[in-house]
Amino acid sequence: MVIGSTLNDVLAVSAPTKTQLQDDEKSTAKAAKEPLSEQKQHKKVLDKYGKPEDVPVGVKGHSESLPQVPLSGMYNKSGGKVRLTFKLDSDQLWLGTKERTVKIPMPSIKGVVSEA
Repeated sequence: MVIGSTLNDVLAVSAPTKTQLQDDEKSTAKAAKEPLSEQKQHKKVLDKYGKPEDVPVGVKGHSESLPQVPLSGMYNKSGGKVRLTFKLDSDQLWLGTKERTVKIPMPSIKGVVSEA
């Protein structure tokens, strides 16, 4: 048994035009430019728990070395406080909550996004 398309069906399918490809690229770029605070998963936490009181202040265009003390002022998706600890001696990043600490090897971190 052979299943196939008719000649008219094959001819009806065409490659996307240059303008269609450009429109797709623009819509993808627009979605990628959406601030983290407006993305669904982050906005949900911010709306429910608000901005943490002890969030550290950043300075745009200024680079700092990794801190020796844990960074606090963050929430996880269930509203629990999270702290980041950089363990340079063991080459790990620790994500700590009251319940547990997750140890992430530094080489496994592939990308870091910095936003206002």
